[in-house]
Amino acid sequence: MDPERPEGKIPDIKADELLSVIKGLVFETGEEFEYNGTSFILVITTSEDTEKGGYTEEQLGEEAEYHRSTLIDGYDIYLRGDELERKAFHEIMEANLVYQGFDAEDAHKIAQSEEEKVYGKRKK
Repeated sequence: MDPERPEGKIPDIKADELLSVIKGLVFETGEEFEYNGTSFILVITTSEDTEKGGYTEEQLGEEAEYHRSTLIDGYDIYLRGDELERKAFHEIMEANLVYQGFDAEDAHKIAQSEEEKVYGKRKK
């Protein structure tokens, strides 16, 4: 299956708009914004936050992920570590694709493809 068109659907991708949104972010927890008809809230965590909360890095899981928000009709984007703009691009796009009706696996593949078009391949 072509990751650009799962199940015959055509994703509504606006990479330039997303890059513009990301460039306008200050990357602070609680920052609200919209992309392509979807609302988001940023949650930025640091190693210091992790230690204060009594969590280990392993307990926190991925350095970037999204979840349906309990505060807004949209998604919370959780980010930590380096390359916050790149991580934000991927997670925001992926969440928006899920909002468009793509399943999470297809949304992830499409977002990764679009991310690599903009930022290049990820370093291992």
